[in-house]
Amino acid sequence: MTREEHILACLSEECAEVIKEVSKIHRFGMNDVHPDIEGFIPNIERLSGEILDVIAVVGILRDENMISSKINPIFANDNVKIAINKKRDKVERYIKYARRKGTVT
Repeated sequence: MTREEHILACLSEECAEVIKEVSKIHRFGMNDVHPDIEGFIPNIERLSGEILDVIAVVGILRDENMISSKINPIFANDNVKIAINKKRDKVERYIKYARRKGTVT
């Protein structure tokens, strides 16, 4: 797997997580909290976090010229920027891990 393929896999994974959170909202409501997960985070907040992760990966795709530079994710405030940078760092950390495992060339 190449770096580009790894980043695209991250995008598909994040999109699947958005779908999962939307499904939970449909089934249980926006403000429901999963009974088995600590932290009492409502479904709408979990969805928001997953959307930020998608935006972060889209930014990576744009920065690496894998998609049009016309796509410019909107960064609303410092908290959004922090969340996006955190996701970018996580993607890079896992690419390095995958290289050590021999699954990314």
